[in-house]
Amino acid sequence: MPRQPTAATEFRRGLNAFNVMVGVVSSAALGVGTLGATAIGAVPDLLGLGAGPQALAAALGLFALITALHTAAHTYLGWRFDRGIRAADAGEHRRAVRLLTPVEGRGMSHYDPDGAARRALDVSRRQTTGELRAPAGSD
Repeated sequence: MPRQPTAATEFRRGLNAFNVMVGVVSSAALGVGTLGATAIGAVPDLLGLGAGPQALAAALGLFALITALHTAAHTYLGWRFDRGIRAADAGEHRRAVRLLTPVEGRGMSHYDPDGAARRALDVSRRQTTGELRAPAGSD
């Protein structure tokens, strides 16, 4: 059964093993770059402790920042898409379109893995353009 994204599900996804590994690999690469740049003098030793401690501090700081921002993005978009899907279910199609439009952006399917937000957007778009409305006087 497809699941729709919510703030809670996306918060957990933002902290899953894969996403934490993205933060680890990214911060490790940036830490190695900091180590090299500090060692050759291209970057000043801001901590006064040498290249190694500065690289470690940079890597840890970047890991925290990358992980926090990625988790925040997941949480926000899960919250937004959940509100949009609920609006579509309640027949508030203009609001649903406004909330769900970001799902069309490049790479946004990452935040809607089962396509629930995209399907709700498609239905709401058709509703707002009249494709699914019953003809006037048909009731």
